[in-house]
Amino acid sequence: GKKSIIASYGKNLNGVSLSLSYTKSTSKISEENEDLFSFLLSVPLQKLTNHEMYATYQNSSSSKHDMNHDLGITGVAFNSQLTWQARGQIEDKSKNQKATFLNASWRGTYGEIGANYSHNEINRDIGMNVSGGVIAHSSGITFGQSISDTAALVEAKGVSGAKVLGLPGVRTDFRGYTISSYLTPYMNNFISIDPTTLPINTDIRQTDIQVVPTEGAIVKAVYKTSVGTNALIRITRTNGKPLALGTVLSLKNNDGVIQSTSIVGEDGQAYVSGLSGVQKLIASWGNKPSDTCTVFYSLPDKNKGQISFLNGVCK
Repeated sequence: GKKSIIASYGKNLNGVSLSLSYTKSTSKISEENEDLFSFLLSVPLQKLTNHEMYATYQNSSSSKHDMNHDLGITGVAFNSQLTWQARGQIEDKSKNQKATFLNASWRGTYGEIGANYSHNEINRDIGMNVSGGVIAHSSGITFGQSISDTAALVEAKGVSGAKVLGLPGVRTDFRGYTISSYLTPYMNNFISIDPTTLPINTDIRQTDIQVVPTEGAIVKAVYKTSVGTNALIRITRTNGKPLALGTVLSLKNNDGVIQSTSIVGEDGQAYVSGLSGVQKLIASWGNKPSDTCTVFYSLPDKNKGQISFLNGVCK
């Protein structure tokens, strides 16, 4: 057996991290002693490179072995989707112990992929790894990054490429589904979609959903979506006067089902989402049957902008 005495010290100042450690080991069998000293320095390089990067240097020495030097650079890029590291290692007095290590990993919508390379004067190794998760559900199959013990299936039908905040690389797939992992069981968990990443002509009524999963469960987080053209429409009555402030507009499809609602602002203007083709808007401002009118609209054939500007008459 061995008997060890360990002493350590650490300090962090303006992002620069320094740690020192000393270990003294004594073998009860051979009564041999070994002293091990380790020095680690980490320096941020963001101010020099405008990227999230760190330089590290580690020195370890032993009374039984040569001194080792390890110098490396670690960084992340593309909103933390890419992580990479380059390291060089050398042992004093032993040229054969020179070594180089390179590795990188990428986290995307459908999983993670990594590659690594190591080389010394004796061996050369190259490796790759792929990982991810899959959930089968009532609407199909969803592929994503590795699934933790407690996770959520995110559903935002028709909204592809929307980013889930706090999880690098996690975006909704081509159907509007993705996997959100690392939830805390029996606690309130907020799953948030970044509204700035929504595709053109799509809308989500609520970007934050709260779930309380049990341990080991996969819960569903369903977002109410609206897919279609977003438009700012100015509505007037048949007498030419703008529709009254506060009038409620209901967007109905050809089957009469309400898709979305909005409120008329000043000068008869209203922002409406989810428009497509030729449909109608129902305006209402009271409880009487006469307190309503209908606006028929037609979208332009080519709509390259994110918002269409329309005019309509409520009859």
